[in-house]
Amino acid sequence: MVDDGLGDIEIPVLLLQTLVENSFSHGLTPERKGEISLFITKEKHNDAECLYICVSDNGKGFSAEVLEKIENNGEIYYNDRRHVGLQNIKKRLNLIYGEQAEFHLSNMDENFGAISEVWITQQDKK
Repeated sequence: MVDDGLGDIEIPVLLLQTLVENSFSHGLTPERKGEISLFITKEKHNDAECLYICVSDNGKGFSAEVLEKIENNGEIYYNDRRHVGLQNIKKRLNLIYGEQAEFHLSNMDENFGAISEVWITQQDKK
């Protein structure tokens, strides 16, 4: 089921896949049962009607370094690899929507799950 009006909002290709895959690849650990939640709805954000997308997991969460790098458009390197998925989401949202989209990463609690949130302001159709 899709809320009225949500089906008309386009989201960038692979946005959901990248967020969910990121939870599997980097967040979940073999030590505990993994859970990933995907929530998509319409909500008010900054006094505007928005499409809200939230992907969360019960994994280890984002490191402080990753959160800082995403916030400041820095490059993320670990395990001898450059990781670009989250930065690519941020760049694509900015290119497509400019200030009409927000991308925010946070943790539920230290070592207990990451939250990736996207808000896309609904544009009035003319």
